[in-house]
Formats: sequence, structure tokens, C-alpha cells
Amino acid sequence: MVDKFSKKEILDKVPSEESLEENFLFIKDDLLRQNISIALRYITFLTIIQDSMKIKGTIQYSIYKTIILYTASIVESSLLYCLKEFKRNGKIKDSDIMNSEWKYYDVKTIYKIPESVRDEDIIVGKKYRKHQKLANNIQFQTIIRASLKCKILNKDLVRGVDKLKDNRNKIHLTSLKENDDYFTKRDIIKAFTTSNRVLKKIEYQLSSLIS
Repeated sequence: MVDKFSKKEILDKVPSEESLEENFLFIKDDLLRQNISIALRYITFLTIIQDSMKIKGTIQYSIYKTIILYTASIVESSLLYCLKEFKRNGKIKDSDIMNSEWKYYDVKTIYKIPESVRDEDIIVGKKYRKHQKLANNIQFQTIIRASLKCKILNKDLVRGVDKLKDNRNKIHLTSLKENDDYFTKRDIIKAFTTSNRVLKKIEYQLSSLIS
């Protein structure tokens, strides 16, 4: 167990939310910036706890999983914010970056195919292409692909973010396998490296909207 003095030492090492927010001034959304700082503060706390107590076994894996989850969330929300800012500033449109599908209307059946196994008809009608909207509920995978299309991320960064996303998805209990999903310190370092590179790229990209 950690004694009271050790607990105080650990807490003293955790930076304040305000000091962490200073690293994210390129994000003008106050609530998002605050939430990112809170998440980063928790990541820092878990990292200090792990390093101080040298925890092993399943609790160590759980700490690493939590760190990866929060790190991926920071990257995901920051990329989405950057995409929204690009759109708000007219640099991109939904049609530039989002998936689309054909929608049909005024459909009329002109011939019913007899004895069709799949109950097929020949029809005429009109169609139009409908693009998915850039919204808060889009999937991480869609955010990554959209970020590549508008060159917020390059292919090298996409590979790192894809790996972070895949590791984040291993959090779901239904997808866990025996030893495959045990994260190591190396996985955490890779997650931090990817996160730092992406955030620096986002900061640079957002600065281009001002200049």
C-alpha cells in the first residue's frame, strides 16, 4: 500500500487542468479543451501510479487499457474538431470527405420478373447521391479516412492512428482474447507518440486557417 506521504507525492506530480489546457490553446472550443485536459490529467495520474507502485498482472493491463482508451479519445475528438473547423472555414465540404450512397425516389415498377427467387422487379425512377454529414456521432474510422482525404493526416500518421483505434477497440469485453489483448509499456509509449504527432499536426493545420 501507498502511505499518506506517498499519496501526496504522487498527487503533487499530477499537473493542474489549467496548466494542461495551456497545451491545447489551438482548440478554441472551451468545453472540448477542458475535457481533453481532464482526460490528459487522468492519463498522467494513472501513469504515475503505475510507475510508482510497479503494479503487475491484470491490474497493470487494466491501467494500460484505460490509458489507451483515453488517449484514443483525445485523438478522435481533436481530429473531429479539426475537420469541423476546416468545414466552418469553407476549406472542405461534406462531399469532399464523407462517404455517400445513392438514394432513389419516384420509383415505378415496369415489369415484375416471373418466378424470381429473390422477388425481383424491373423499375424506373430517379436517384441522387447523398453524402454522410460530418457530425458528432460519426465513427472513429470515418474520422480517420476523412482526415486523410483533406490532408490533415498523411498515410504514415494514419497507420499510427489506425493502430491506436484498433487497440482502443480491444477494450470491448466481447472482443477480448486470451493473451493477445494484454498491453505492455511499449504499447503505451507508441500510443503517446502517435497522439503527440497527431496533435502537433492538428495545431499546424488549424494555424493555417488563421494565416
